[in-house]
Amino acid sequence: MAELPPDLVRRLTLAIANVAELIDGSCLVVFGPDARGVSYDGRTSKDGQSHVFAILAGTRAILTTIFQRALPAWISEVKRLRDRPMNLIDGEWTLVVPDPTVSAADQKPAALAALIDYIALVVEAHVELHPEDEALVPVLTDAMIDDLFKA
Repeated sequence: MAELPPDLVRRLTLAIANVAELIDGSCLVVFGPDARGVSYDGRTSKDGQSHVFAILAGTRAILTTIFQRALPAWISEVKRLRDRPMNLIDGEWTLVVPDPTVSAADQKPAALAALIDYIALVVEAHVELHPEDEALVPVLTDAMIDDLFKA
């Protein structure tokens, strides 16, 4: 399996780690049918129980978030907070979480929503700048998605 480009991994790893710490979960971004990806294991289940929230992050990635015990109640708020302007450090591609422009109650769903949009933006920008890497992060088809979630 070919490796993901280091600059893409570096950008995504920092954002994923920051959000995973804030939401008290683990995150995995999956690209393509062979499930190559970038992950951050923020929490490990002691009892083997985990609950997964997976969502498309653009057309090339799936963000899978793993929570212990149960999915948090705030997960239903993620959709409402999608497509907000992302808080990025000026001149850099660094996602800022927690976002000081968001209420305390919305910090976790806003961070996860921002991460979803950030992944889509960073991956598309990378492919635009490096078209030779497109095979490493292909556009996901329904068949690829089905294969990723087969038991």
